[in-house]
Amino acid sequence: MLMSKPILAIIRAAIALAIGFLLAFYPETATKIIVVLIGVLFLLIGIVSVIYYVKTVNNIDLYSEVRQTQFPLTSVGCILFGLVLSLMPSAFITISMFIFGAFIVLAGAFQIVSFRLCSKSVRTPALLYIIPMLIMLAGIFIFINPIESASLPMIILGISFIAYGIMEIVLAVQTVMINKHSL
Repeated sequence: MLMSKPILAIIRAAIALAIGFLLAFYPETATKIIVVLIGVLFLLIGIVSVIYYVKTVNNIDLYSEVRQTQFPLTSVGCILFGLVLSLMPSAFITISMFIFGAFIVLAGAFQIVSFRLCSKSVRTPALLYIIPMLIMLAGIFIFINPIESASLPMIILGISFIAYGIMEIVLAVQTVMINKHSL
């Protein structure tokens, strides 16, 4: 009975390591797969909602005074959004990253403008301008490399999974050693 926990820990570790290596070494593919899966979820939610609407409409008696339900326009939106995500993940990621990059560039620019306005009444050290400049450079990097920028969180997540898997293996080995000493 005591051996089942280390075996389960090793299985968890192996799964975490496999996912971690895939995320860390193939982040662009992992990002696209996740976007496609999210698209499939939106698609399924929209389809189920439309099917539920059709069933509800078919069950309403034509002569009853029950008010007709409205067509689920949001469900059609979910279906269309799901199709876009599922069929064109790279385009969606690129557009999203361009929008994100624009916000980051604007945020850095607004901070610089704010510092300039504050410097008229209060002495503002030149070092304070470095961080907004770095923020703007990050936004420009996102514009230049949108897919690679979207992959960075996958790399971090992959490394986290790898670290978790290694820790699970270490804990499993320690558990086995403790069990051997207690027998």
